[in-house]
Amino acid sequence: MPSTRLRRLLVACAVLAGALGSPRAAQAQDRMVLVTGVSLAGEIQSASRGKVSFDNEELDVVRVDVEDIATLASPRYFEVQDHLGQVYRGSLQPADSGDVRVAGPGGGTVLRIVDIVEILAFDDGFWGRTNGYLDVGVNIARANFLSSYSLGTLFAYRGPRLGVNARWDGYWQNQVTQAPDGTEFEDAARRVSAQLNVNRYFSVWRVQGSATWERNDELDLESRFQAGLQGIYTFVENSAWQLGAGAGLLSNTEDYVGEDRTNTAEVTAGAAIDVFDLGNIDVYTLIQGYSTLGQERYRMKIDSRISWEIIEDFFLNFTVNENLDSAPPAEGSTRRDYRYGFSLGWSWG
Repeated sequence: MPSTRLRRLLVACAVLAGALGSPRAAQAQDRMVLVTGVSLAGEIQSASRGKVSFDNEELDVVRVDVEDIATLASPRYFEVQDHLGQVYRGSLQPADSGDVRVAGPGGGTVLRIVDIVEILAFDDGFWGRTNGYLDVGVNIARANFLSSYSLGTLFAYRGPRLGVNARWDGYWQNQVTQAPDGTEFEDAARRVSAQLNVNRYFSVWRVQGSATWERNDELDLESRFQAGLQGIYTFVENSAWQLGAGAGLLSNTEDYVGEDRTNTAEVTAGAAIDVFDLGNIDVYTLIQGYSTLGQERYRMKIDSRISWEIIEDFFLNFTVNENLDSAPPAEGSTRRDYRYGFSLGWSWG
């Protein structure tokens, strides 16, 4: 008898331990109710760009538009940002249909779910606050043995007050060209850039410190290194699109082919728009201008990216890169360089 009772006790303990340790048991604490009346139990993972990621046992991870959600509830603690840049911390409690109550130590605040820009769980750790992408493009043509390759990547981390993002873009082109005397030679061109940004957030304002290095053979630019600060103001940030603009001061060190190295100061100003409420299509455009102090020289850069999600987390991208320089230091250098291209990409976060 004692052995039978012991076995029963051990089985009961194992079942209880399994229930408490099961990830799905923990996920069942959260709940999302849709405007259609469908109720889902599981785990609220995050929210961004107008969608809430919810892990449900039957459906796996689903991304639901904020307009389709009536209620969110979870006893866990979250960091919730609204469209005005305000950040609230606390658990999520049901409110009127279309609203959620963020209940923290200092009280509670009721927010419209469609006004929520971002939700991050406190227990997500470092990787839960990251996002990024990887793009690869290849083009090979028999005529003139033309081949081109592109590789771009972005890694970004967003904390409660600080954010860091690093971006790298490269483009290589090789082509067999024939000289007037009939001699054939290989013509190669490279465009490479790397950028690191550190952001300090103040509601709708942020201060950004940046460092950028680039090389562009088409412009006879062997090296350009810029570092400085700028203030950026977010005019619009909601579940459909974002719009921001800023200005600042940069140090610019340049090496052009056949020219001495130059060090100048530049005033920079620019604007960026990101539209992601177009079905499976996202459109991002950055326009940045630079004016050299003490010189009659200005530069402009336009970067645009149209991404179409063909399957979950995989995209077909069309990119536009324009570079304009009113007075390049190297005599005879091209004032305008552009590149239009397609690539396949993968993203996370």
